[in-house]
Amino acid sequence: MALAVAKYRSTVLRQDIEPMLKAIRGGDDALALLTRATVAPGNTATSGWAAQLAHTAFGDYLGSLAGSAASQIMALGMTVPFIAANQYIAPTRNTAPATLPWVGESAPIPVRAFDFQGLLLKPKKMGAISVISRELAKRAGGQSAVRQMLHEDAELALDSAYFSDAAEDNVTHAGLLNGVTPIDGYAGGDLSAFQEDVGAILAVIGPRNSGRIVYVTGHYAAERISLKFPDFKGAVIGSPAVADATLIGIDAGSLVHSFGDFDVDASTDAVVHMNDDPLEIVADNGAVADPTRSVFQTDCVALRILGDVAFGARKPNAVAVVEGVTW
Repeated sequence: MALAVAKYRSTVLRQDIEPMLKAIRGGDDALALLTRATVAPGNTATSGWAAQLAHTAFGDYLGSLAGSAASQIMALGMTVPFIAANQYIAPTRNTAPATLPWVGESAPIPVRAFDFQGLLLKPKKMGAISVISRELAKRAGGQSAVRQMLHEDAELALDSAYFSDAAEDNVTHAGLLNGVTPIDGYAGGDLSAFQEDVGAILAVIGPRNSGRIVYVTGHYAAERISLKFPDFKGAVIGSPAVADATLIGIDAGSLVHSFGDFDVDASTDAVVHMNDDPLEIVADNGAVADPTRSVFQTDCVALRILGDVAFGARKPNAVAVVEGVTW
């Protein structure tokens, strides 16, 4: 995020980016990423060079999104790097963990047989463009406003993708709820209904869980749980992308995440389609996207953030969802 804000202000004020990075908290790490990436012939595909630095930067960026439930869950699971082939096969186990038995002196040590499978993680690109006027960026507090807006956009985008039931295709990463059959909420709207909903989730994800189960719902519902059911000890996280009538249970310790390349660019010359479902500016059939904005003509700055991310579950039944809760 420090790199994003510094690039934005550098473009707006037409000043060198390095002093701005040094003045921002977290800017030293971002400066290392910026300067190392510009030393020829480094690239993000070469092991031991900018690849690991870029992956760490994107993971750190997602981890800074405090309002994102996905960001908090990612911190509880396993994180692995992408390799140069831009994919990673994470080992998954079909056998339950075993205790290590006591072994007598000179006695044979028991051998544990594991049944491994592989979870293929393939990165998908996440990206967003924010446009703001140069006047707003120059005003006192402009940097804070830009930072906050970028955080809010990224939090909603990340959670919307993470807690989606979308299937994977060439563009879209499968959401955690893909293939998960929703459970109907229990009627009544009282403590018993809440307990029945939680019990239904635990019946799915409870056996052989990692001990790091979290519950995700809308921000309002999360606060309501703390008020109506103060004795509930489970970890509840609010998300801007989850409906208040939905309760998702996740065995966070059974998830694995991987982060790829991280790109931040600012432009004062681009033409953008001002829509959250964008089209090509001019399609092959001549159709023109509307509305469009020339950031040069309107004296604005466009900031683009791109990053690769992948995630999945290392065991079956790591996620369950109740829809239509009544409490």
